[in-house]
Amino acid sequence: KEIMRTRNHFSSVWLMTAASVMCIFVVAFSGCVSTNRSVNGKTALSLWNDDAPARNVLIDFVESVTDKSSADFIPEEDRIAVFDFDGTLFCETDPNYFDYTLLNYRVTEDPEYKNRASAFEREVAQKIQKQNETGESFTGLEVDHGKAVASSFKGMTLSEFDAYIQNFKKTPMPSYIGMNRGDGFYAPMLQVVEYLEANGFTVYVVSGTDRFIVRGIIKDSPLKLSPGQIIGSDETLAADGQGNADGLNYQFTLKDRLVTGGTFIIKNLKMNKVSVIMKEIGQQPVLSFGNSTGDSSMANFTITDNPYRSLAFMLCCDDLERENGNESKAGKMFDLCKANGWQSISMKNDWKSIYGDGVEKTLGYKWTDLLGNWEEKFWDYDFEGRGKICIAKNGSVYSVHIERASSAASIEVYDMNATEASGGVLVYENGVHTIRAISDGNSKVEIKSTNGSGQFYLNSANEIMWDDRLDHAGDGLVFISVK
Repeated sequence: KEIMRTRNHFSSVWLMTAASVMCIFVVAFSGCVSTNRSVNGKTALSLWNDDAPARNVLIDFVESVTDKSSADFIPEEDRIAVFDFDGTLFCETDPNYFDYTLLNYRVTEDPEYKNRASAFEREVAQKIQKQNETGESFTGLEVDHGKAVASSFKGMTLSEFDAYIQNFKKTPMPSYIGMNRGDGFYAPMLQVVEYLEANGFTVYVVSGTDRFIVRGIIKDSPLKLSPGQIIGSDETLAADGQGNADGLNYQFTLKDRLVTGGTFIIKNLKMNKVSVIMKEIGQQPVLSFGNSTGDSSMANFTITDNPYRSLAFMLCCDDLERENGNESKAGKMFDLCKANGWQSISMKNDWKSIYGDGVEKTLGYKWTDLLGNWEEKFWDYDFEGRGKICIAKNGSVYSVHIERASSAASIEVYDMNATEASGGVLVYENGVHTIRAISDGNSKVEIKSTNGSGQFYLNSANEIMWDDRLDHAGDGLVFISVK
């Protein structure tokens, strides 16, 4: 009997314990049941390392605010997340912002516009070019750039403006192989957007880039947002028959078209982001994602006096191998995150991939690094005539002139016009090869070919390599700088 009582006691304890565990499991599970960790049948945030602090903080936040039994629960209509664009969802600089590069092309290279560009537009483009080459900052360039964009695209319908952007998106990214300018979305951040949307969040882009340019970049991209969810810097719109009349003094007619008005309105950075959020969204966000001090106001607004639990995340551009990173800038942002209570995101340590499969970063040089005078590194002949290359730039074309002695009395001469290709490579077609022979003080020129093709690029030692596909004249040759 004593044994039976003991068995019954332990059985009762076991059943009570099992029931308690089951209750705890049910309560815990029911609290998370509304959270969706799978997006389109795939594991959410799969491109994030499992131990990434930002990933785990975000998952904890989402699971808490979507749990109806949690004190942190946020109704779906109040689940607002705002994202900066350049440097947060999309490649920030290569070698500059997408819209800076677009303006530079419009003003200096577009054959249909460059001869009509104003002096102001050319001045802004020159500053952008100098910034690309030296990293120099110019006070007020953000606003001047906005003004130049507005004026240089004035009079286009929104469809025409969008078509221009779509064409520019197809041009290669200079620092990457396998990626065009319109493809530079950060794959792990696209997963964040998908994860939030799967859990009832409404996502907005709040960018410093021109609103219509951002809409053009996002169109037909992996980032599936409607135009109404895309906010940016603004320029005026007008009816093409409006002239200089104020909008209060003009009526849109059946013959009118809506066109860009040519006047810059506002640069959407810093405090302007807070203002536009309340004007256009009308609600305080509960999540903010940015990458620079231009997003600081948006971040602080999100986490200050918010009736709901809220977070601000900041990307830190600390990956120098897979992305055009900047250690100094990243270090400053890590410090700002600690000082302001923002959650940092390390592109280097938190992400398994940045742009996805098939994209590689080049050796990190620019086409302009090939400019100047170069001479043949190795020379074994007993006569003077070490090979020389001179590369100069005129607009979008690089003129290349090569001289190399083939004997004591003759010089091989190559002239070609090269253009930029992906990966920092200069490619050429229709290169001219001549031989200049010297006899008895007289010079005779013989044309050998006019259809040369090939490319120039820098190796890891910053030496020019020449790949000539017609007669392989550059095989085995290495040129060093004599700048």
